[in-house]
Amino acid sequence: MAIGSYQRDLGRAENVFWLKYLLSSQSAIMWMCVLTLLSTLFYWVGVLKQSHAATWSNLGTKLAWSAVTMALIATMVRWHESHLLGLDIGHIPVSNLYEVFVLFVWMTTLFYLYYETHYKDQQHIRSLGAFVMLVISAAVGFIVWYSLDRGAHEIQPLVPALKSWWMKLHVPANFVGYGTFSLAAMVAYAYLLKSNVGAQSKIRLGALWFGGFVLFMIFLGPVALRGKTIAVLGLTFKPNTDDMREAPSLSIVQALRDAGATIRAYDPEGMEHAKLLMPDIVFCPSAYEAAEGATATALITEWDEFKSLDFARLRKVVASPMFVDLRNVSPPR
Repeated sequence: MAIGSYQRDLGRAENVFWLKYLLSSQSAIMWMCVLTLLSTLFYWVGVLKQSHAATWSNLGTKLAWSAVTMALIATMVRWHESHLLGLDIGHIPVSNLYEVFVLFVWMTTLFYLYYETHYKDQQHIRSLGAFVMLVISAAVGFIVWYSLDRGAHEIQPLVPALKSWWMKLHVPANFVGYGTFSLAAMVAYAYLLKSNVGAQSKIRLGALWFGGFVLFMIFLGPVALRGKTIAVLGLTFKPNTDDMREAPSLSIVQALRDAGATIRAYDPEGMEHAKLLMPDIVFCPSAYEAAEGATATALITEWDEFKSLDFARLRKVVASPMFVDLRNVSPPR
């Protein structure tokens, strides 16, 4: 119905009532967000309210299914909208950070709903929904922020780094893993709370609640990257080459840029090719200049010169001494 209502004219999204307020991709995504938050609320009311707990939790389940439905509608409509903008712009809607977060929301919710249905005879199974939907609501919070603050809901041509089929498979596959991990983490957290609910130690209970807060904030990490400077050391897919094909830096840098970070990068040989694929980052003539003022420094390609970095010198120029060695080549410190 939504796709047919466009009649090959994207402008109808502003003129047709059900497209503007319900079935255009952005409207459907916003409905997904609202329904997810309401689902979380009703699940928690079911946990905390003694009377009619099953009724509240059942409402949470129905709202979760509704959120998944709106997310799937949004995904299909967004695919159609991207092709209406132009054949060179059209792309499968799992190709950037905004779209894969929508994927994360509906897929993780479906994972949970499957287990809720499969174990429906187990007492209090729906209580887990309150915990699982918390992390999904965190993703919703990111989507809303990313849309309102960064304008990420607007369909744009893909940067070259995201046009390969490898990236279209690799990035969604990662988010399937993130979704199942988030589900397992929140179920485990709920189990720990239940196991210690009678504990006399306030320190233990306090630590558990604090741990849950930390989990929640880690998930919201991309929001915290806004305005931060990240130094990237190594851009090519392996050392001793200038080849950028399938380089992990492409997806890492794009994700950091999407989250609002400024990237300062250095690579001994690959910067000329990298400039064509990543025109919106700062290229520096040395690792130490790349690290100037950086909140974090990430080593992505294991060039020999990075194995002998002067960390005392590096520490003097960075804003924060956080060093992420993705290749395990620097000495333990």
